[in-house]
Amino acid sequence: MSKSLKVLQINVNRSLFTIEHVLQLAIELNISILAIQEPWTIGSKAEGFCSIIYTSFKQMLPNYRSFRPRAIFYVLDIVSTTLAPSSLQDPDCIIIDLTEYNSQLINVYNATYPNIPNSSNTIQRPGALPALLPSNTIILGDFNTHHPWWDPLAR
Repeated sequence: MSKSLKVLQINVNRSLFTIEHVLQLAIELNISILAIQEPWTIGSKAEGFCSIIYTSFKQMLPNYRSFRPRAIFYVLDIVSTTLAPSSLQDPDCIIIDLTEYNSQLINVYNATYPNIPNSSNTIQRPGALPALLPSNTIILGDFNTHHPWWDPLAR
């Protein structure tokens, strides 16, 4: 029988303080995987981007360099994961395979590309998400949905 996993999904709004706090909280709560949207990052297109390095966690970033990543994973070192072959080059969507669990996690930050007029939201981009999802797939993310029920200023 496989060991259970605890997964936490959160948007840290590019805050270094928040991401450090969430990583420490993950240790205290025995969280195995963090799906983070809008992470604090450092780097450039030429050098590549990364976020904070944290003990016991490996950082998994989208395979994309043109924009800073807006969806990343932190995974405990003891959890066997790989970047999924279906994870396309998009800074706002990353797909990982959990090999031991025969499962897949998708982390999405649903937004348009910054500084590109008329760009599509992530979930509307051709090929950003696989057309067919295996039944053992979990989609996590900040879907930036706005509706008058939970946002009185939404149209």
